[in-house]
Amino acid sequence: MPKKSKFVDFKAVKAAITMEQVLEHYGLLPKFKRSGDRLSGPCPIHKGSNPTQFSVSIEKNVWKCFSECKHGGNTLDFIQKMEDVSILAAANKAIEWFHLDAEAMSADSNQEAEEPSEPARNGEVPKPKPAARPAPVQETSGPNKPLQFRLDKLEREHPYLIKERGLTLETIADFGVGFCAKGMMAGRIAIPINNVEGTTGLPRNLVTKKPYRGVNPFLLMAAGYESPHWLTFRQAVQLGGSVKKGEKACPVVFWKQMELTNKESGEVEKMPLLRMYFVFNVAQCEGLKNIPAEDASAFVATEAAGIVAGMPEPPKIKSGMSHAFYQPVNDTVGMPEPKRFNSGDAYHSTLFHELVHSTGHEKRLKRQSITERNGFGSDPYCKEELIAELGSAFLCGHAGIVERTIDNSAAYLEGWLKRLQEDKTLIVYAAAQAQKAADFILGRTFQENEAAA
Repeated sequence: MPKKSKFVDFKAVKAAITMEQVLEHYGLLPKFKRSGDRLSGPCPIHKGSNPTQFSVSIEKNVWKCFSECKHGGNTLDFIQKMEDVSILAAANKAIEWFHLDAEAMSADSNQEAEEPSEPARNGEVPKPKPAARPAPVQETSGPNKPLQFRLDKLEREHPYLIKERGLTLETIADFGVGFCAKGMMAGRIAIPINNVEGTTGLPRNLVTKKPYRGVNPFLLMAAGYESPHWLTFRQAVQLGGSVKKGEKACPVVFWKQMELTNKESGEVEKMPLLRMYFVFNVAQCEGLKNIPAEDASAFVATEAAGIVAGMPEPPKIKSGMSHAFYQPVNDTVGMPEPKRFNSGDAYHSTLFHELVHSTGHEKRLKRQSITERNGFGSDPYCKEELIAELGSAFLCGHAGIVERTIDNSAAYLEGWLKRLQEDKTLIVYAAAQAQKAADFILGRTFQENEAAA
């Protein structure tokens, strides 16, 4: 056992070990999910269960709990919290655990050793002495570009982050944290994440591998879990695992066609019945075994231009227009020149919106909100706009468009939020119609009574 020193070069110890090594020492690494430069998992300090509350920056070798305890810091701060010891004792433990050169880690007694950082106060990360920042990581290139959702209106120095949540400017910079004051994520803290696997993040069932449809992708993605895989309680048991104690399920819905006999005519009539069941994300489960292999071929992104070109019975598309529109009378989609958009993705997400409108034409899906449009602000108009925006989101996901303009989409629908609050079934109806529209454009057919899983 190495001799414990009273004079430790804390900077040298911190530079010699990584947070991954420390988490592995405590047996915690398997509980964490890697996402680009991040590791995320439940907070081991206050024994939390939320799989995204505790974040580690691998590049900067720091950690932070964004939930109850709000602690954060470097590798030695983590050991100090876990062992409930002084920073000096934590450094000596690190030297012993990771077989570091005790002599090299000891500060010269004739020189001033680095002073330990002060204990965290009010949930703030202790401020280390100024040091040169590492060079920024270059953007990943190639076909598997990290999945990114761009939120351009994040406020880095918002009072809520600093005063209410107790974050320091250093923590905000280290983790890229921001406060969303506007748009779909208004009032929430945003932490950037990456999907380094390059596969789609659309929710799907872990066992059947079928993607969830209709309103269900939006319900499940709103839960905020990194993994796109979900399963029922029974499926978790069948895989030899279980749902963690205290975890809450997320509802999914599907339409089932009930056959009823008309007492007067004697004819069999079909009546749609909305059914609901509950699923859990894999992050909410433990002990899962014999997981079926992923069929990656079913989730390969399709080029946006290919989707447009492959649409059956497409409308006429006129370019060079002053704005985007769809005219049912002559079955025409009008679009500005692509160069007027910020990116090709922005162009295609707008074009998808208009193409979804076109599926309502009487020669296609014959959707009432298109065939009987009564002008801006009318009920059919509002429903149709919601259908088009949700349908565009489906197509963007299928195309692998990862920089969808969330703020623009949210602002576009903001005027209809009141109607969504008044009519709780509107979002389910609109999502079902949007799914049918997306299926039509993609040339896919599904049975009407197909379950969501």
